[in-house]
Amino acid sequence: ALLDMELELCCILSHLSSIMANENSGRMVEGQTFTIEPILIMDKAECVTWENGWTTVTDDGSWAAQFEHTVLVTRTGVEILTKH
Repeated sequence: ALLDMELELCCILSHLSSIMANENSGRMVEGQTFTIEPILIMDKAECVTWENGWTTVTDDGSWAAQFEHTVLVTRTGVEILTKH
């Protein structure tokens, strides 16, 4: 049943390596925008990133869903720019 599915959040940090590998402090400042792209997967599959460094799939072909929000850093917090 759908309610019995185990959904796991994966791969959120996998694409942060590109900004962590440079001299950027990683500190978010007012006016910057970011895309948050979580992936939900069924069962206990693991995420695997292809050699191209970007494409992410499950290791066993399990169903997965990816969505994203773009957020703007403001003086008082964060504004979600995308609405579903």
